[in-house]
Amino acid sequence: MKILKPSKDRLWCVVLPSIMFAFATAIGRTMDKYNSFYGIKTSPVKYTALFVGSGLIFFTLAYLLFGYIENAKPAEKSENKLFAFLFDRKPFFIPFCAFIVAWLPYIVSFRGRPGWDFCSQVEMFFGNIPFTNHHPVFSTVCYGLVMKLCGTLGFDRAGIPLFAFFQTLSMAAMLSLILVSLKRIPHIVRFVILAVFAFSPGIALFSVCVCKDLAYALFFALFTLSVYFIIRDKTLSPKKLAFFVIVSVMCVLWRNNGFHVLAPSVILLFFVKGISKKQTAAVLGAVCLTYIAMHNIIQPALGIPESSIRAAIVKTAQRKTTPKESTREILSMPFQQTARYIIAHGEEITPEEKNTIDKVLVYDKIAERYNPIVSDPVKNLYLQRNPSKEDLLNYSRLWFTHMRKHPMTYAAAAINNTYGYFYPAKPGKIGARLYPVTEQRLRKLYYCEETVKWLMLPDNAYTRKLAKLRNLCLRTPILKFFTDIPFFTWLMIIACFYMIKREKYVYLPAVIPCLLTLLVCLVSPVNGELRYALPYMFCAPFFIGLCFSLNEENHENK
Repeated sequence: MKILKPSKDRLWCVVLPSIMFAFATAIGRTMDKYNSFYGIKTSPVKYTALFVGSGLIFFTLAYLLFGYIENAKPAEKSENKLFAFLFDRKPFFIPFCAFIVAWLPYIVSFRGRPGWDFCSQVEMFFGNIPFTNHHPVFSTVCYGLVMKLCGTLGFDRAGIPLFAFFQTLSMAAMLSLILVSLKRIPHIVRFVILAVFAFSPGIALFSVCVCKDLAYALFFALFTLSVYFIIRDKTLSPKKLAFFVIVSVMCVLWRNNGFHVLAPSVILLFFVKGISKKQTAAVLGAVCLTYIAMHNIIQPALGIPESSIRAAIVKTAQRKTTPKESTREILSMPFQQTARYIIAHGEEITPEEKNTIDKVLVYDKIAERYNPIVSDPVKNLYLQRNPSKEDLLNYSRLWFTHMRKHPMTYAAAAINNTYGYFYPAKPGKIGARLYPVTEQRLRKLYYCEETVKWLMLPDNAYTRKLAKLRNLCLRTPILKFFTDIPFFTWLMIIACFYMIKREKYVYLPAVIPCLLTLLVCLVSPVNGELRYALPYMFCAPFFIGLCFSLNEENHENK
Protein backbone atom coordinates (compact mmCIF):
# COMPACT_ATOMS: atom_id res chain seq x y z
CA MET A 1 0.00 0.00 0.00
CA LYS A 2 1.42 3.36 -1.07
CA ILE A 3 1.71 5.91 1.73
CA LEU A 4 0.58 9.34 0.58
CA LYS A 5 2.88 11.93 2.12
CA PRO A 6 2.03 15.62 2.49
CA SER A 7 4.34 18.37 1.30
CA LYS A 8 7.19 19.13 3.69
CA ASP A 9 6.53 22.85 3.81
CA ARG A 10 5.12 24.08 7.13
CA LEU A 11 5.45 20.66 8.76
CA TRP A 12 5.06 22.42 12.09
CA CYS A 13 1.32 22.54 11.30
CA VAL A 14 1.34 18.80 12.00
CA VAL A 15 3.80 18.88 14.91
CA LEU A 16 2.16 21.66 16.95
CA PRO A 17 -1.38 20.16 17.13
CA SER A 18 0.24 16.81 17.98
CA ILE A 19 1.97 18.38 20.98
CA MET A 20 -1.30 20.08 21.97
CA PHE A 21 -3.10 16.73 21.78
CA ALA A 22 -0.40 15.05 23.89
CA PHE A 23 -0.79 17.68 26.61
CA ALA A 24 -4.58 17.37 26.48
CA THR A 25 -4.39 13.58 26.82
CA ALA A 26 -1.94 13.52 29.73
CA ILE A 27 -3.56 16.34 31.68
CA GLY A 28 -7.06 15.12 30.86
CA ARG A 29 -6.18 11.67 32.19
CA THR A 30 -5.05 12.91 35.60
CA MET A 31 -7.99 15.31 35.86
CA ASP A 32 -10.49 12.61 34.92
CA LYS A 33 -9.04 10.20 37.45
CA TYR A 34 -8.03 12.47 40.36
CA ASN A 35 -9.59 15.92 39.66
CA SER A 36 -6.06 17.30 40.08
CA PHE A 37 -2.44 17.01 38.87
CA TYR A 38 -1.91 14.18 41.38
CA GLY A 39 -1.33 11.54 38.68
CA ILE A 40 1.44 13.52 37.00
CA LYS A 41 3.12 14.24 40.35
CA THR A 42 3.08 10.64 41.59
CA SER A 43 3.61 8.78 38.29
CA PRO A 44 5.74 11.03 36.06
CA VAL A 45 7.14 8.13 34.01
CA LYS A 46 3.69 6.75 33.24
CA TYR A 47 2.32 10.12 32.18
CA THR A 48 5.43 10.94 30.16
CA ALA A 49 4.89 7.70 28.23
CA LEU A 50 1.24 8.65 27.75
CA PHE A 51 2.29 12.10 26.51
CA VAL A 52 4.82 10.73 24.02
CA GLY A 53 2.62 7.87 22.84
CA SER A 54 -0.52 9.94 22.30
CA GLY A 55 1.50 12.65 20.55
CA LEU A 56 3.12 10.16 18.16
CA ILE A 57 -0.22 8.53 17.35
CA PHE A 58 -1.83 11.91 16.63
CA PHE A 59 1.17 13.01 14.53
CA THR A 60 1.03 9.83 12.46
CA LEU A 61 -2.71 10.12 11.85
CA ALA A 62 -2.54 13.85 11.06
CA TYR A 63 0.46 13.30 8.75
CA LEU A 64 -1.35 10.57 6.82
CA LEU A 65 -4.56 12.62 6.72
CA PHE A 66 -2.74 15.65 5.29
CA GLY A 67 -1.10 13.39 2.74
CA TYR A 68 -4.43 11.89 1.72
CA ILE A 69 -6.07 15.31 1.34
CA GLU A 70 -3.18 16.76 -0.68
CA ASN A 71 -3.11 13.78 -3.04
CA ALA A 72 -6.88 13.34 -3.35
CA LYS A 73 -8.46 14.00 -6.71
CA PRO A 74 -11.70 15.98 -7.00
CA ALA A 75 -14.72 13.70 -6.82
CA GLU A 76 -16.34 12.76 -10.11
CA LYS A 77 -19.16 10.34 -10.87
CA SER A 78 -18.53 7.24 -8.77
CA GLU A 79 -18.37 3.76 -10.25
CA ASN A 80 -19.34 2.31 -6.88
CA LYS A 81 -23.08 1.60 -7.02
CA LEU A 82 -23.69 2.51 -3.37
CA PHE A 83 -21.84 5.82 -3.61
CA ALA A 84 -23.47 6.64 -6.93
CA PHE A 85 -26.90 5.98 -5.41
CA LEU A 86 -26.22 8.06 -2.28
CA PHE A 87 -24.39 11.05 -3.70
CA ASP A 88 -24.76 11.25 -7.50
CA ARG A 89 -28.35 10.40 -8.35
CA LYS A 90 -30.10 12.83 -5.97
CA PRO A 91 -27.26 14.32 -3.87
CA PHE A 92 -29.58 16.14 -1.45
CA PHE A 93 -32.67 13.96 -1.23
CA ILE A 94 -31.00 10.53 -0.78
CA PRO A 95 -28.71 11.56 2.14
CA PHE A 96 -31.69 13.42 3.66
CA CYS A 97 -33.75 10.22 3.61
CA ALA A 98 -30.78 8.22 4.92
CA PHE A 99 -30.51 10.44 7.99
CA ILE A 100 -34.25 10.20 8.67
CA VAL A 101 -34.26 6.40 8.34
CA ALA A 102 -31.22 6.08 10.65
CA TRP A 103 -32.87 8.25 13.30
CA LEU A 104 -36.30 6.66 12.90
CA PRO A 105 -35.91 4.21 15.83
CA TYR A 106 -35.28 7.15 18.17
CA ILE A 107 -38.11 9.21 16.67
CA VAL A 108 -40.64 6.40 17.03
CA SER A 109 -39.46 5.30 20.47
CA PHE A 110 -39.08 8.62 22.26
CA ARG A 111 -41.63 10.86 20.45
CA GLY A 112 -39.64 13.98 21.35
CA ARG A 113 -37.98 14.70 24.68
CA PRO A 114 -38.46 18.13 26.32
CA GLY A 115 -35.23 19.59 27.66
CA TRP A 116 -34.94 21.41 30.99
CA ASP A 117 -34.47 24.76 29.28
CA PHE A 118 -37.48 24.12 27.04
CA CYS A 119 -39.63 23.48 30.11
CA SER A 120 -38.38 26.67 31.74
CA GLN A 121 -39.13 28.68 28.61
CA VAL A 122 -42.69 27.36 28.35
CA GLU A 123 -43.25 27.99 32.07
CA MET A 124 -42.08 31.57 31.51
CA PHE A 125 -44.47 32.04 28.62
CA PHE A 126 -47.45 30.81 30.65
CA GLY A 127 -46.48 32.88 33.69
CA ASN A 128 -45.59 29.99 36.01
CA ILE A 129 -42.26 31.71 36.69
CA PRO A 130 -41.13 35.30 35.99
CA PHE A 131 -40.37 36.05 32.34
CA THR A 132 -36.69 37.04 31.95
CA ASN A 133 -34.15 36.92 29.13
CA HIS A 134 -32.14 34.13 30.76
CA HIS A 135 -33.29 32.21 27.67
CA PRO A 136 -33.62 34.01 24.31
CA VAL A 137 -36.96 35.81 24.29
CA PHE A 138 -37.67 34.96 20.66
CA SER A 139 -37.35 31.20 21.17
CA THR A 140 -39.34 31.40 24.40
CA VAL A 141 -42.22 33.09 22.57
CA CYS A 142 -42.01 30.61 19.66
CA TYR A 143 -42.14 27.60 21.97
CA GLY A 144 -44.91 29.12 24.08
CA LEU A 145 -47.15 30.11 21.16
CA VAL A 146 -47.01 26.66 19.58
CA MET A 147 -47.70 24.95 22.91
CA LYS A 148 -50.61 27.33 23.55
CA LEU A 149 -52.02 26.75 20.06
CA CYS A 150 -51.87 22.97 20.47
CA GLY A 151 -53.58 23.24 23.86
CA THR A 152 -56.30 25.53 22.48
CA LEU A 153 -57.03 23.09 19.66
CA GLY A 154 -57.23 20.21 22.12
CA PHE A 155 -53.95 18.54 21.08
CA ASP A 156 -51.88 18.81 24.25
CA ARG A 157 -49.72 15.89 23.23
CA ALA A 158 -48.81 17.35 19.85
CA GLY A 159 -46.59 20.28 20.94
CA ILE A 160 -43.34 18.56 21.90
CA PRO A 161 -43.50 15.81 19.21
CA LEU A 162 -44.23 18.54 16.64
CA PHE A 163 -41.09 20.44 17.61
CA ALA A 164 -39.06 17.22 17.56
CA PHE A 165 -40.43 16.34 14.11
CA PHE A 166 -39.46 19.69 12.56
CA GLN A 167 -36.13 19.61 14.39
CA THR A 168 -35.31 16.23 12.90
CA LEU A 169 -36.28 17.31 9.39
CA SER A 170 -34.24 20.52 9.70
CA MET A 171 -31.23 18.68 11.06
CA ALA A 172 -31.27 16.14 8.22
CA ALA A 173 -31.76 18.94 5.67
CA MET A 174 -28.85 20.97 7.06
CA LEU A 175 -26.40 18.05 6.97
CA SER A 176 -27.54 17.05 3.48
CA LEU A 177 -27.15 20.66 2.27
CA ILE A 178 -23.55 20.79 3.51
CA LEU A 179 -22.76 17.48 1.78
CA VAL A 180 -24.23 18.60 -1.53
CA SER A 181 -22.67 22.08 -1.30
CA LEU A 182 -19.19 20.60 -0.87
CA LYS A 183 -19.73 17.86 -3.43
CA ARG A 184 -16.07 17.76 -4.49
CA ILE A 185 -15.29 15.77 -1.34
CA PRO A 186 -14.30 12.19 -2.26
CA HIS A 187 -17.25 9.82 -2.07
CA ILE A 188 -15.67 7.63 0.60
CA VAL A 189 -15.20 10.67 2.86
CA ARG A 190 -18.79 11.78 2.33
CA PHE A 191 -19.94 8.26 3.17
CA VAL A 192 -17.99 8.31 6.46
CA ILE A 193 -19.51 11.72 7.33
CA LEU A 194 -23.00 10.41 6.61
CA ALA A 195 -22.40 7.26 8.68
CA VAL A 196 -20.99 9.15 11.69
CA PHE A 197 -23.88 11.63 11.87
CA ALA A 198 -26.54 9.03 11.06
CA PHE A 199 -25.48 6.37 13.57
CA SER A 200 -23.86 8.33 16.40
CA PRO A 201 -26.15 7.81 19.44
CA GLY A 202 -25.43 11.29 20.77
CA ILE A 203 -26.44 12.98 17.50
CA ALA A 204 -29.45 10.69 17.02
CA LEU A 205 -30.73 11.36 20.54
CA PHE A 206 -30.38 15.09 20.11
CA SER A 207 -32.53 14.92 16.99
CA VAL A 208 -35.53 14.20 19.27
CA CYS A 209 -34.55 16.41 22.22
CA VAL A 210 -36.39 19.73 22.05
CA CYS A 211 -33.98 22.46 23.14
CA LYS A 212 -32.92 25.88 21.93
CA ASP A 213 -29.30 24.74 21.56
CA LEU A 214 -30.07 22.38 18.70
CA ALA A 215 -32.07 24.98 16.76
CA TYR A 216 -29.26 27.51 17.20
CA ALA A 217 -26.65 24.96 16.09
CA LEU A 218 -28.59 24.34 12.86
CA PHE A 219 -28.70 28.06 12.00
CA PHE A 220 -25.06 28.41 13.05
CA ALA A 221 -23.88 25.69 10.64
CA LEU A 222 -25.81 27.30 7.79
CA PHE A 223 -24.28 30.68 8.68
CA THR A 224 -20.80 29.17 8.48
CA LEU A 225 -21.62 27.65 5.10
CA SER A 226 -22.92 31.03 3.86
CA VAL A 227 -19.69 32.77 4.91
CA TYR A 228 -17.74 30.16 2.93
CA PHE A 229 -19.92 30.79 -0.14
CA ILE A 230 -19.42 34.56 -0.12
CA ILE A 231 -15.64 34.13 0.27
CA ARG A 232 -15.49 31.60 -2.55
CA ASP A 233 -17.92 33.27 -4.97
CA LYS A 234 -17.19 36.92 -3.98
CA THR A 235 -20.80 37.88 -4.78
CA LEU A 236 -23.94 35.96 -3.80
CA SER A 237 -27.10 35.60 -5.83
CA PRO A 238 -30.18 37.37 -4.38
CA LYS A 239 -31.50 34.04 -3.08
CA LYS A 240 -28.22 33.09 -1.38
CA LEU A 241 -27.90 36.59 0.06
CA ALA A 242 -31.43 36.42 1.48
CA PHE A 243 -30.60 33.00 2.92
CA PHE A 244 -27.40 34.43 4.48
CA VAL A 245 -29.32 37.31 6.08
CA ILE A 246 -32.07 35.02 7.42
CA VAL A 247 -29.75 32.47 9.06
CA SER A 248 -27.64 35.30 10.53
CA VAL A 249 -30.68 36.98 12.07
CA MET A 250 -31.97 33.66 13.40
CA CYS A 251 -28.63 32.98 15.09
CA VAL A 252 -28.91 36.31 16.90
CA LEU A 253 -32.53 35.68 17.89
CA TRP A 254 -32.03 32.09 19.01
CA ARG A 255 -28.99 32.61 21.23
CA ASN A 256 -28.22 35.40 23.67
CA ASN A 257 -24.53 35.41 22.73
CA GLY A 258 -25.18 34.70 19.04
CA PHE A 259 -24.40 38.29 18.04
CA HIS A 260 -21.01 38.27 19.77
CA VAL A 261 -20.03 35.01 18.07
CA LEU A 262 -21.17 36.00 14.56
CA ALA A 263 -20.35 39.72 14.35
CA PRO A 264 -16.52 39.32 14.26
CA SER A 265 -16.84 36.95 11.32
CA VAL A 266 -19.01 39.34 9.30
CA ILE A 267 -16.74 42.29 10.13
CA LEU A 268 -13.70 40.35 8.88
CA LEU A 269 -15.43 39.87 5.53
CA PHE A 270 -14.88 43.58 4.82
CA PHE A 271 -11.13 42.89 4.70
CA VAL A 272 -11.37 39.99 2.24
CA LYS A 273 -10.34 41.15 -1.21
CA GLY A 274 -12.99 41.00 -3.92
CA ILE A 275 -16.02 40.36 -1.70
CA SER A 276 -19.08 42.52 -2.30
CA LYS A 277 -18.98 45.20 0.40
CA LYS A 278 -22.66 46.00 -0.16
CA GLN A 279 -23.74 42.42 0.55
CA THR A 280 -21.47 42.22 3.60
CA ALA A 281 -22.89 45.50 4.89
CA ALA A 282 -26.42 44.19 4.38
CA VAL A 283 -25.68 41.12 6.52
CA LEU A 284 -23.89 43.10 9.24
CA GLY A 285 -26.67 45.69 9.27
CA ALA A 286 -29.36 43.04 9.65
CA VAL A 287 -27.44 41.39 12.50
CA CYS A 288 -26.81 44.67 14.37
CA LEU A 289 -30.34 45.96 13.93
CA THR A 290 -31.80 42.66 15.15
CA TYR A 291 -29.61 42.64 18.25
CA ILE A 292 -30.27 46.32 19.09
CA ALA A 293 -34.01 46.03 18.45
CA MET A 294 -34.37 42.91 20.58
CA HIS A 295 -32.29 44.01 23.58
CA ASN A 296 -32.79 47.80 23.54
CA ILE A 297 -36.33 48.20 22.22
CA ILE A 298 -38.52 45.08 22.31
CA GLN A 299 -37.43 43.60 25.65
CA PRO A 300 -37.63 46.90 27.57
CA ALA A 301 -41.01 47.64 25.95
CA LEU A 302 -42.32 44.27 27.14
CA GLY A 303 -40.84 44.77 30.58
CA ILE A 304 -38.55 41.75 30.32
CA PRO A 305 -35.59 42.22 32.69
CA GLU A 306 -31.94 41.47 31.93
CA SER A 307 -31.64 38.94 34.71
CA SER A 308 -31.33 35.24 35.42
CA ILE A 309 -34.22 32.84 35.73
CA ARG A 310 -32.60 31.53 38.88
CA ALA A 311 -32.29 35.05 40.23
CA ALA A 312 -36.00 35.56 39.64
CA ILE A 313 -36.85 32.33 41.43
CA VAL A 314 -34.56 32.55 44.45
CA LYS A 315 -34.82 36.33 44.95
CA THR A 316 -34.90 37.06 48.65
CA ALA A 317 -36.80 39.74 50.50
CA GLN A 318 -33.54 41.42 51.51
CA ARG A 319 -32.43 41.95 47.90
CA LYS A 320 -34.51 44.46 45.99
CA THR A 321 -32.44 44.22 42.80
CA THR A 322 -30.92 41.21 41.08
CA PRO A 323 -27.32 41.03 39.81
CA LYS A 324 -26.93 41.12 36.08
CA GLU A 325 -26.75 37.71 34.45
CA SER A 326 -23.75 38.72 32.37
CA THR A 327 -21.65 39.49 35.47
CA ARG A 328 -22.36 36.11 37.00
CA GLU A 329 -21.49 34.32 33.75
CA ILE A 330 -18.28 36.29 33.19
CA LEU A 331 -17.08 35.52 36.72
CA SER A 332 -18.05 31.86 36.53
CA MET A 333 -14.45 30.63 36.19
CA PRO A 334 -12.94 33.02 38.81
CA PHE A 335 -15.64 31.90 41.27
CA GLN A 336 -14.71 28.28 40.59
CA GLN A 337 -11.02 29.05 41.16
CA THR A 338 -11.80 30.86 44.40
CA ALA A 339 -13.77 27.84 45.62
CA ARG A 340 -10.88 25.50 44.90
CA TYR A 341 -8.45 27.89 46.58
CA ILE A 342 -10.63 27.92 49.73
CA ILE A 343 -10.66 24.11 49.83
CA ALA A 344 -6.92 23.73 49.19
CA HIS A 345 -5.54 26.73 51.12
CA GLY A 346 -8.36 27.81 53.42
CA GLU A 347 -6.03 28.07 56.41
CA GLU A 348 -4.08 30.86 54.65
CA ILE A 349 -7.13 33.09 54.12
CA THR A 350 -7.34 35.98 56.57
CA PRO A 351 -10.60 37.27 58.12
CA GLU A 352 -10.38 40.39 55.92
CA GLU A 353 -10.08 38.22 52.81
CA LYS A 354 -13.01 36.10 53.94
CA ASN A 355 -15.09 39.24 54.31
CA THR A 356 -14.10 40.38 50.80
CA ILE A 357 -15.19 37.06 49.31
CA ASP A 358 -18.36 36.95 51.42
CA LYS A 359 -19.58 40.24 49.94
CA VAL A 360 -19.64 38.58 46.49
CA LEU A 361 -20.34 34.92 47.40
CA VAL A 362 -21.65 33.21 50.52
CA TYR A 363 -18.28 32.21 51.97
CA ASP A 364 -19.53 29.53 54.40
CA LYS A 365 -21.31 27.65 51.61
CA ILE A 366 -18.57 27.74 48.95
CA ALA A 367 -16.63 24.64 50.01
CA GLU A 368 -19.71 22.41 50.29
CA ARG A 369 -21.09 23.67 46.98
CA TYR A 370 -17.88 23.18 44.97
CA ASN A 371 -18.13 20.69 42.11
CA PRO A 372 -14.91 20.47 40.03
CA ILE A 373 -16.71 19.89 36.72
CA VAL A 374 -19.80 22.11 37.19
CA SER A 375 -19.55 25.76 38.23
CA ASP A 376 -23.29 26.41 38.67
CA PRO A 377 -23.47 25.50 42.40
CA VAL A 378 -20.76 28.03 43.32
CA LYS A 379 -21.62 30.83 40.91
CA ASN A 380 -25.29 30.70 41.98
CA LEU A 381 -24.17 31.86 45.43
CA TYR A 382 -23.62 35.21 43.73
CA LEU A 383 -27.39 35.49 43.47
CA GLN A 384 -27.62 35.61 47.25
CA ARG A 385 -25.50 38.75 47.36
CA ASN A 386 -25.89 42.21 45.88
CA PRO A 387 -22.26 43.40 45.61
CA SER A 388 -21.37 46.95 44.68
CA LYS A 389 -18.79 47.85 42.06
CA GLU A 390 -16.29 48.45 44.85
CA ASP A 391 -16.99 44.97 46.28
CA LEU A 392 -16.35 43.40 42.86
CA LEU A 393 -13.19 45.44 42.42
CA ASN A 394 -11.86 44.32 45.82
CA TYR A 395 -12.72 40.72 44.95
CA SER A 396 -10.83 41.04 41.66
CA ARG A 397 -7.72 42.30 43.46
CA LEU A 398 -7.93 39.44 45.94
CA TRP A 399 -8.39 36.97 43.07
CA PHE A 400 -5.12 38.16 41.50
CA THR A 401 -3.36 38.00 44.87
CA HIS A 402 -4.39 34.39 45.41
CA MET A 403 -3.44 33.49 41.84
CA ARG A 404 0.10 34.77 42.37
CA LYS A 405 0.39 32.72 45.58
CA HIS A 406 -0.88 29.42 44.17
CA PRO A 407 -1.10 29.55 40.35
CA MET A 408 -1.29 25.76 40.02
CA THR A 409 -4.46 25.67 42.13
CA TYR A 410 -6.07 28.15 39.77
CA ALA A 411 -4.82 26.22 36.75
CA ALA A 412 -6.21 22.96 38.14
CA ALA A 413 -9.62 24.55 38.74
CA ALA A 414 -9.75 25.92 35.18
CA ILE A 415 -8.62 22.69 33.52
CA ASN A 416 -10.88 20.56 35.69
CA ASN A 417 -13.84 22.55 34.40
CA THR A 418 -12.85 22.35 30.71
CA TYR A 419 -10.84 19.20 29.89
CA GLY A 420 -13.93 17.33 28.66
CA TYR A 421 -13.82 19.32 25.43
CA PHE A 422 -10.32 18.03 24.61
CA TYR A 423 -9.62 14.78 26.46
CA PRO A 424 -10.53 11.96 24.01
CA ALA A 425 -11.45 9.43 26.70
CA LYS A 426 -13.92 11.73 28.47
CA PRO A 427 -17.57 10.98 27.62
CA GLY A 428 -19.84 14.00 27.19
CA LYS A 429 -22.23 14.87 29.99
CA ILE A 430 -25.30 14.68 27.76
CA GLY A 431 -23.62 13.27 24.69
CA ALA A 432 -25.53 10.01 24.68
CA ARG A 433 -28.36 10.24 27.15
CA LEU A 434 -31.81 11.75 27.19
CA TYR A 435 -32.95 14.67 29.27
CA PRO A 436 -34.30 13.28 32.57
CA VAL A 437 -37.35 15.53 32.73
CA THR A 438 -39.49 14.59 35.71
CA GLU A 439 -43.26 14.18 35.98
CA GLN A 440 -43.38 17.18 38.32
CA ARG A 441 -41.78 19.35 35.64
CA LEU A 442 -44.18 18.15 32.95
CA ARG A 443 -47.21 18.74 35.17
CA LYS A 444 -46.36 22.45 35.14
CA LEU A 445 -46.78 22.39 31.37
CA TYR A 446 -49.68 19.94 31.10
CA TYR A 447 -52.65 19.57 33.39
CA CYS A 448 -53.82 16.25 31.96
CA GLU A 449 -52.40 13.25 33.84
CA GLU A 450 -52.60 11.03 30.76
CA THR A 451 -50.59 13.52 28.73
CA VAL A 452 -47.88 13.68 31.40
CA LYS A 453 -47.53 9.89 31.50
CA TRP A 454 -47.50 9.73 27.69
CA LEU A 455 -44.63 12.22 27.51
CA MET A 456 -42.51 10.54 30.18
CA LEU A 457 -39.47 8.64 28.95
CA PRO A 458 -40.81 5.28 27.68
CA ASP A 459 -39.39 2.22 29.43
CA ASN A 460 -39.91 -0.89 27.34
CA ALA A 461 -37.89 -3.63 25.69
CA TYR A 462 -37.32 -1.53 22.55
CA THR A 463 -36.00 1.55 24.34
CA ARG A 464 -33.78 -0.64 26.52
CA LYS A 465 -32.24 -2.12 23.35
CA LEU A 466 -31.51 1.39 22.10
CA ALA A 467 -29.88 2.15 25.44
CA LYS A 468 -27.70 -0.97 25.11
CA LEU A 469 -26.69 0.12 21.61
CA ARG A 470 -25.79 3.55 22.95
CA ASN A 471 -23.69 2.04 25.76
CA LEU A 472 -21.98 -0.31 23.30
CA CYS A 473 -20.89 2.64 21.17
CA LEU A 474 -19.55 4.41 24.24
CA ARG A 475 -17.53 1.35 25.31
CA THR A 476 -16.11 0.46 21.89
CA PRO A 477 -12.67 2.15 21.54
CA ILE A 478 -13.05 3.28 17.91
CA LEU A 479 -16.78 4.05 17.87
CA LYS A 480 -16.71 6.14 21.05
CA PHE A 481 -14.51 8.77 19.39
CA PHE A 482 -17.25 9.45 16.85
CA THR A 483 -19.90 9.94 19.53
CA ASP A 484 -18.34 12.64 21.69
CA ILE A 485 -17.06 16.19 21.79
CA PRO A 486 -13.23 15.77 21.71
CA PHE A 487 -13.31 14.07 18.28
CA PHE A 488 -15.05 17.09 16.77
CA THR A 489 -12.85 19.55 18.68
CA TRP A 490 -9.66 18.03 17.31
CA LEU A 491 -11.14 17.67 13.85
CA MET A 492 -11.79 21.42 13.86
CA ILE A 493 -8.30 22.17 15.17
CA ILE A 494 -6.56 20.00 12.59
CA ALA A 495 -8.64 21.56 9.81
CA CYS A 496 -7.57 25.04 10.97
CA PHE A 497 -3.92 23.99 10.92
CA TYR A 498 -4.37 22.56 7.44
CA MET A 499 -5.77 25.92 6.35
CA ILE A 500 -2.64 27.58 7.80
CA LYS A 501 -0.43 25.03 6.06
CA ARG A 502 -2.02 25.90 2.73
CA GLU A 503 -1.81 29.63 3.55
CA LYS A 504 -5.52 30.09 2.87
CA TYR A 505 -6.13 32.77 5.48
CA VAL A 506 -8.90 34.19 3.34
CA TYR A 507 -11.23 31.59 4.85
CA LEU A 508 -10.54 32.76 8.39
CA PRO A 509 -13.97 34.46 8.71
CA ALA A 510 -15.61 31.07 8.10
CA VAL A 511 -13.81 29.37 10.99
CA ILE A 512 -13.77 32.24 13.54
CA PRO A 513 -17.36 31.55 14.79
CA CYS A 514 -16.48 27.92 15.53
CA LEU A 515 -13.30 28.87 17.39
CA LEU A 516 -15.23 31.45 19.40
CA THR A 517 -17.83 28.79 20.22
CA LEU A 518 -15.05 26.58 21.55
CA LEU A 519 -13.86 29.46 23.75
CA VAL A 520 -17.43 29.91 25.00
CA CYS A 521 -17.46 26.21 25.88
CA LEU A 522 -14.26 26.62 27.88
CA VAL A 523 -15.84 29.29 30.09
CA SER A 524 -19.21 27.55 30.25
CA PRO A 525 -20.51 26.28 33.61
CA VAL A 526 -20.39 22.57 32.72
CA ASN A 527 -17.41 20.47 31.65
CA GLY A 528 -18.00 18.41 28.49
CA GLU A 529 -21.58 19.52 27.81
CA LEU A 530 -22.41 18.30 24.32
CA ARG A 531 -25.21 20.76 23.64
CA TYR A 532 -22.75 23.66 24.09
CA ALA A 533 -20.48 22.12 21.44
CA LEU A 534 -23.25 21.31 18.95
CA PRO A 535 -22.56 24.37 16.73
CA TYR A 536 -19.04 23.34 15.79
CA MET A 537 -19.93 19.65 15.82
CA PHE A 538 -22.50 20.30 13.08
CA CYS A 539 -19.80 22.22 11.19
CA ALA A 540 -17.53 19.15 11.06
CA PRO A 541 -18.63 18.21 7.50
CA PHE A 542 -17.92 21.80 6.47
CA PHE A 543 -14.38 21.68 7.88
CA ILE A 544 -13.67 18.44 6.06
CA GLY A 545 -15.06 19.84 2.83
CA LEU A 546 -13.04 23.03 3.32
CA CYS A 547 -9.79 21.07 3.49
CA PHE A 548 -10.52 19.28 0.21
CA SER A 549 -11.64 22.55 -1.38
CA LEU A 550 -8.35 24.21 -0.42
CA ASN A 551 -6.50 21.31 -1.99
CA GLU A 552 -8.55 21.62 -5.18
CA GLU A 553 -7.81 25.35 -5.39
CA ASN A 554 -4.08 24.66 -5.14
CA HIS A 555 -4.31 22.12 -7.98
CA GLU A 556 -6.15 24.65 -10.14
CA ASN A 557 -3.55 27.35 -9.45
CA LYS A 558 -0.63 25.14 -10.51
